[in-house]
Amino acid sequence: MKVRAYISPGKGASVDVVYDVDVSIQDADLPILIKPATEGANIKQGTRLGKSRCVKLVFQGDCIPAHVKVGHFRHAVRPFVPKPLQCHKCLKIGHVSSVCGRATVCSKCSGSHDAKACTVGVLKCANCQGTHDASSKTCSRLKEEQKILKQMIKDHSSHKDASAKVRRRRRSRRPVCHECMHVFRQYSAFPVAHNVQLGDGRRQRFFLPLPSATLTLCEESPLARINAALPTDQSGATADPGPGSALTTLHTMT
Repeated sequence: MKVRAYISPGKGASVDVVYDVDVSIQDADLPILIKPATEGANIKQGTRLGKSRCVKLVFQGDCIPAHVKVGHFRHAVRPFVPKPLQCHKCLKIGHVSSVCGRATVCSKCSGSHDAKACTVGVLKCANCQGTHDASSKTCSRLKEEQKILKQMIKDHSSHKDASAKVRRRRRSRRPVCHECMHVFRQYSAFPVAHNVQLGDGRRQRFFLPLPSATLTLCEESPLARINAALPTDQSGATADPGPGSALTTLHTMT
């Protein structure tokens, strides 16, 4: 059974954060010096995040001010998004090591041993199988979990609902061939637009370049799909649609 552990701020409480607070202010003085800019807002707790200039605030009630005053300075209040929970034992996301009943996994090579005893020189993430440490900020699984946490804070929803929304948004994004899309930017000087009939029956509007030298396109790229939709002559070459038209064979400059 999967269990997600978290510490609740309490009923009717909201956790937020303010940035760029002077580090010379002692933690004991934070509740005294921090004053909400809105009447009726009640600061239950104020805690500095480590030795940083960020202070986490817990507001009691539904009245959340847009700003707070720290001495003579005003600071904007932002929703606090916690870091993803990650177990230091099995390295899975969503729980901590104190409640973990799984075997130890190496954070460097994802082997079944402690990271201190690891002799493998190649890094392998235990979560996304990438070539990095399991706790690296570049991990795709940690990035996805961070997006889910942000969605939870934004929508005031559960982890399950936020996770489903993030995954739906990711699936709705169409893949883009980054190796070929530079052609659109390179030939943005040609302001002639044409409606092109694609193979799947849809019509899209594109700004196409003038011919110069043959371009080899990725089969999945948008330009290759347009090139496939253009009329061809008897030899199989792309036909010239006529003078003055930008709907011609797709080429690059040399």
